[in-house]
Amino acid sequence: MIVYSNLAGFFSKLFSSENERMDKAKDYYTKAGNIYKINKEWEKAANAFLKATECEKDFLDISNYVEAANCMKRVNLSGNSNQKVLLL
Repeated sequence: MIVYSNLAGFFSKLFSSENERMDKAKDYYTKAGNIYKINKEWEKAANAFLKATECEKDFLDISNYVEAANCMKRVNLSGNSNQKVLLL
């Protein structure tokens, strides 16, 4: 019985729709960005938020762009202007 439930979970993940996978990816990138913010790793946080925007299906939600911009302000204010940020 346990093997069956594990297989059912595996197949549901395998055959989930692209929208569901993109929503999960967006959530994971947003969580990663927030963790980087807590650790004050602003450049990594900005990149994670920008990756989350790539997973958006509705481009009217700009919250991740705002978060990325706020993190970039922190990078620039800390005097690390020679660091490069991957803007996608």
